[in-house]
Amino acid sequence: MGPAANESAVRAPLANRTPFAESPAKRDRNVFFLLARRGRRRVSSTPVGGSRIFATGPSGSGESTERIRDALGWLLTGALGEPVELRAYATYEALLDALPEVDLAWLPPAVYVRARSRQPLWTLAALDRGEGLTYRGAIFVRSDGPFAGVGHLDGARMGWVAPESASGHLFPRLALLEAGVRPSEVLADERYYGSHEAVVRAVAEGEVDAGACYVHTQGDRLRAAAWAKAGAPMQALVLSRPIPADVIVGTAKLAPSFAPTLLGAFTALAERS
Repeated sequence: MGPAANESAVRAPLANRTPFAESPAKRDRNVFFLLARRGRRRVSSTPVGGSRIFATGPSGSGESTERIRDALGWLLTGALGEPVELRAYATYEALLDALPEVDLAWLPPAVYVRARSRQPLWTLAALDRGEGLTYRGAIFVRSDGPFAGVGHLDGARMGWVAPESASGHLFPRLALLEAGVRPSEVLADERYYGSHEAVVRAVAEGEVDAGACYVHTQGDRLRAAAWAKAGAPMQALVLSRPIPADVIVGTAKLAPSFAPTLLGAFTALAERS
């Protein structure tokens, strides 16, 4: 899903911006909410026996999200009165293929568009990460390296999250194009690492020269980013346009009548984190 044409990209290099750090726990608390939306009643279903499945993509599989996955599974199991299994798929393609078998799924915007073309879904919530229902992607590098701006990326090795990742590929790539940089012509190598954590680690360890990941902003100021705990100095070279929020959706295996109960569980998680 492309960004709105009237939203301006932040293109200026950000090397001189004030560094920040935000703990994964605080980010996890922010990520879970929330704009509740009514489920689409055209999807009618009845509760089924056995374990419910809540699916996420690779961004839900990192070590920093292990605590919140455990808490979420426990709360959802209690809310629904039946076991809930959380599955983090290694790729968004694998998540899309598995979608007919799951009850709930956390989908980034581009994956959501593809999923809706395959099967009916109802929207439980859009995720508010603390600055509203948008976030951004960034192209970032080590601040002690040779890359001072996007115009200096000739011959660089780039690390992306996944082809379908909005903040880890699609929108940062668009930001490069809008800045006059054609990745396919400028970059020496492009690699997909499957998660934001893995991309940050690859840049920190020098496996690639630059990477793409999510960032949160307040005005023009960086408020949080995937590299906050990288253990190496990082800087953003360019920010993307605002990205629509990820959504949590239900499938035909789960009736929309469960929405109030599920929202209560997510709210409890946000308050306890």
